[in-house]
Amino acid sequence: MKNSLYVIIPIFNEEENIPKLMTIVNSLVQEYKYNFIFINDGSTDRSKELLESYVDRNHIYLYSNNRNSGLGFSVRKGINISLEKKADLIVKVDADLQHNLLQIPDFITKISGSSLDIVYGNRFSGGMKYKMPFIRKYGNIIFTKFVRFLTKYDVNDSQPGFFCITKEVASKLTLPGNYNITQQILIEASIHQYKFGSLDIEFNKRTGGESFINIFYPFKVLSQIMFLYFLLKPLQTFGKIGFLFLGTGLLIAVYQVIIFFFGTGIKPITNVNLVSTLILSGLNFLGLGIIGSMINANK
Repeated sequence: MKNSLYVIIPIFNEEENIPKLMTIVNSLVQEYKYNFIFINDGSTDRSKELLESYVDRNHIYLYSNNRNSGLGFSVRKGINISLEKKADLIVKVDADLQHNLLQIPDFITKISGSSLDIVYGNRFSGGMKYKMPFIRKYGNIIFTKFVRFLTKYDVNDSQPGFFCITKEVASKLTLPGNYNITQQILIEASIHQYKFGSLDIEFNKRTGGESFINIFYPFKVLSQIMFLYFLLKPLQTFGKIGFLFLGTGLLIAVYQVIIFFFGTGIKPITNVNLVSTLILSGLNFLGLGIIGSMINANK
């Protein structure tokens, strides 16, 4: 049976790219009958007006957010709409034409002919068509290594923005953050023990519109990754922090009690405030981890 495919494309102020983008989209609709869901994220230019002229309600759909709600919100919305439309496979791609949409069939072929649940793009295997800025390039490398450490998977590009997932994966995702959806998916997928692999993709220089990535972006992504990890693995994360605080407090207490009985200490526990703070903090973190695990189990 042929899989039902929906392609999600978030849009924010991309009027310069839409004509060329829609030429490619129409060619894919005609050849493969793919379904496209555009999420207009409160664009302030003519993006919505241009897209409305292409909507056909058979394969091309347009939904608009009341205001600019962020990439994460738009992708979550697109995934939910795709699931409501009984999608078997869901692809997410950017609207800025840095991705080659003609590679979508390659994603479908790879995920359909394997036991993989997720296929994500790898830009760094010869497909980079322009010289990525130094900070952005090495930021990608650092975050990819970090995601590889968290997931224990051999991730080779954690921020491509071009991926394909099955409906089973899509129905499990929470995606709480607004930045770098691919990282969130890979981390969540590893926690749920889904299988994923990569596909070499082209990555072109943006020729129109403006990127939302700025100097503060890495810090937003880092805080988002940590929040996601804490959210999905509360006992493993808060538990480790709790044991660290609790263990440190108990070691200090035991050490000071021992030196007191040997006659070198002034009183059994010299640093009462420090020890009590460490122990109570440790117990609080452990409690948070246990409560979080109970909530996840209840879900």
